[in-house]
Amino acid sequence: MEISVTPNDQVLYRQSRGTMLGYSDKLRSRPTNYSPLQQIATVSGGKYSPTPKEIFKPDGRFATSPLPLWSYLRAAASVLLVSDVMLRRIDFPSATLF
Repeated sequence: MEISVTPNDQVLYRQSRGTMLGYSDKLRSRPTNYSPLQQIATVSGGKYSPTPKEIFKPDGRFATSPLPLWSYLRAAASVLLVSDVMLRRIDFPSATLF
C-alpha cells in the first residue's frame, strides 16, 4: 500500500507499507513420522524398511499381464469392412414377394 499527500500536484509526503504472509505449516520441512508407516506395513502384511535383497527376493507371487486385443479387433474390423464393401457392390436381383 502506498499513501501520498499531494496538494497542488506536489508530493509532500509519501509512505508505503506491505505485509507478508509466511508459508503454511503443511509446507514446512519436518522430520518423518515413522509410526503411521509402520502401522500401514503391519496392517497390509508388508515389511517396514526392507533391505534391497528382501525387496527383490522371489516369494512365489506373480502378477497377470493383460492380453492385447488390438490385433483381434483389427482383424474383425477388416472382415467387416470387406463384407460391407462386398454387400454394397454385389447387385442382388430384387425378388418380389407379391
